[in-house]
Amino acid sequence: MEKNLYSTDRPAEKIVIPFYRKGSFHASYIFLIIAGAAFLIIPKLLEEPPRYNVIKRIENGRNTVTVYLDPETVQERPEFAFDSLDTDKYRLEIINSDINYDYSMNYDYGSISSIERKRAEEKTAHILLTFNSAGSFISLKDSPDLEYKEDPPRFEINFNKYLNETFVVVIDPGHGGRHSGAVGRNGTKEKNVVLDIALKLEKLMEERDDILIVLTRRTDRNVSISRRKEISNYWLADLFISVHANGAYNRAVNQSEVYYANRNSQGLARIIRDEFQRRLPNGRGVVRRVGYGVIWNNRANYGAVLTEAMYLSNSKGESYLATDSIRMKIAEALKESIIRVLDSVNIQGEG
Repeated sequence: MEKNLYSTDRPAEKIVIPFYRKGSFHASYIFLIIAGAAFLIIPKLLEEPPRYNVIKRIENGRNTVTVYLDPETVQERPEFAFDSLDTDKYRLEIINSDINYDYSMNYDYGSISSIERKRAEEKTAHILLTFNSAGSFISLKDSPDLEYKEDPPRFEINFNKYLNETFVVVIDPGHGGRHSGAVGRNGTKEKNVVLDIALKLEKLMEERDDILIVLTRRTDRNVSISRRKEISNYWLADLFISVHANGAYNRAVNQSEVYYANRNSQGLARIIRDEFQRRLPNGRGVVRRVGYGVIWNNRANYGAVLTEAMYLSNSKGESYLATDSIRMKIAEALKESIIRVLDSVNIQGEG
């Protein structure tokens, strides 16, 4: 019988490129090609363009505003313009620059009333400075000028340069607002007494062009302890004097007291104590080292003290402090103390 023979041989098949069939790409391979291209290209498209001259922070000092740039974004000296928009407003325009976000900050002390930074247009940032209007307590008294400095890169705007040669004294009327402080039997409130003394002292000092008196409050309002110290440090105060009137359970006590927190302030404390004893009818005065918050870590150059001229809890002390002439004597004692310290500083400077 004939057997049917089956061969496992197959005729040779035509080699076909997998992604090519009859002149067209297979859909799955097209997807792979597009995905690969996207993997390489899209990150490049999404990559942020390099940022130049990014404003890092702005610091407001007593007569200098400093605009710091991020050093990693500064390639070369930035182009800029600084001009006056009106009497009290100036603009710094930084070309090819950027900021992280717009903001505006208002201030209730110092010569600057507000600082605003914003994107004026793409790759241009504006810094707007608004000064207190002419005639206000601390207004712009000379035209500001600007200088660009490196290491770190920054713009410095300087104004009221007379302050560099002025002895700055920060007077801090204690309490205020809902905090009355000590209250005498007849209703005399410490917050009102010390504010009046501070305003009298400011008036007495108007005749001295070389001394500037700055008050932490000028009205019946509450100012936190940290804020009072912040104002002192902002002004780079030469002296800081917190004005108080004391109170005690022992109503027989009526003396003057001056407190200091560090040895740098001990001399000022003793001078004020001596002037109180010389002028006030309550006689005895003492100096004590106590770290009250408002004077603790206060960076005043020649001393920070807290004074207690008399005791409102004492009947005579209250009657004295309710008298305009006694309040003036306290202001005069503080004035003379400030002048004595300044004279001592000048003598040391000459030496």
